[in-house]
Amino acid sequence: MIPPTCSTAEGAPMTGTLLWLTQNHFPQQGGMAQSCDRIVSELRRRGWRIDLVHFSSKWRDLNAQRKLGGVNIRCPLEADVSHTLNRLWCALPHLGAESYDAVVAFGGYAPMLAGPVYAAWLQKPLSVLIRGNDFDAAVFDPKRSAVLDKAIRASARVAAVSRDKVAKIQRLWPGAAVEWVANGIDLASWSPIQSDYEQAQTLRRQRIGGESRLILGMFGHIKRKKGGDYFIDALLRSGLADKSHLLVVGDMEPTLQERLENAPELDYSHVPFADRYALPPYYLACDYVCIPSYYDGMPNVMLEAAALGVPMLASRAGGMADVLEDNQHGFLFDSGQTDACVAAIRRAFAVAPAQREEMADACRELAARRLNLDAEISRYEILFREVISLEQKVSHLHSL
Repeated sequence: MIPPTCSTAEGAPMTGTLLWLTQNHFPQQGGMAQSCDRIVSELRRRGWRIDLVHFSSKWRDLNAQRKLGGVNIRCPLEADVSHTLNRLWCALPHLGAESYDAVVAFGGYAPMLAGPVYAAWLQKPLSVLIRGNDFDAAVFDPKRSAVLDKAIRASARVAAVSRDKVAKIQRLWPGAAVEWVANGIDLASWSPIQSDYEQAQTLRRQRIGGESRLILGMFGHIKRKKGGDYFIDALLRSGLADKSHLLVVGDMEPTLQERLENAPELDYSHVPFADRYALPPYYLACDYVCIPSYYDGMPNVMLEAAALGVPMLASRAGGMADVLEDNQHGFLFDSGQTDACVAAIRRAFAVAPAQREEMADACRELAARRLNLDAEISRYEILFREVISLEQKVSHLHSL
């Protein structure tokens, strides 16, 4: 058993001990895993004790790894989820801290299912952190919607990464205390060096040679919700396919791959999912980063493009509508609207290089002023302090 580390020096900001439940964390790839790792690492650095439970079917054994500021518990996620959660509850006193100040459910099915129960048994408040797909998929799924409902009703606080998610949650659960906490980015980790720019120029030469094409980049796991299908249709309909090169960096669903292969007039290249540290040159090789999501949270791709000063062709889905300004950080269009996307593409191709440079500067300023890591983590600290400081214990049993 590891003793808790929640101590507060006189006059110092209050920290605490959190039991953090997630299905998305390193070494997984993807936006939610990156966000979880970023938030937990920085909270620990600021003095919070976090015992992180990572549910995954990849784990074979239930074990804990000591970290600075807590433990990481790898919990095998079995087909029988009830056995998984009961087994973890038995082991938790021997793997984690002696006590917790609050429980955090970071999206996903198992965390949402376990969060209200564990919080009730521990007699501690629950916070639910809504990202994007965890809400968008669950709210219309008969099984997962019941789990989502129970978790939100049991929560002392709910945090969402986009204002549209906040509004949707408040309309479905009028009594829920919901707050908007935008994603942040560690600017120090996304500051390009000279070799990144040089490699970007090499990538451009490899793809377009000396032609005056614009490189349009799509990054990450390009799932159906990311809108790649209608974006390709819009690019073909714009009449500008022959003046562009589509650079796809990441995983593509087979339907999108097939769509690209069946469009010989569209010049494209595909790079499998690259390590984060290898990404900057690919971003810098682009004239625009394209994020045509039907629905979304606040995609890390948007923050990464902004930090590196790459303007965007983006839908107004999720958090992109919260922070991006049309004709300032790129060109925006309504989600899923092919005609509007065509118009945005044409506007993007019509601007002079000098205006794209102005947009690049605006993107970097946006990341530095509004989307920095310090702002994100400070908001979470305020939220968790408020939850821990609640004088009246919230009874979760009535929600079970």
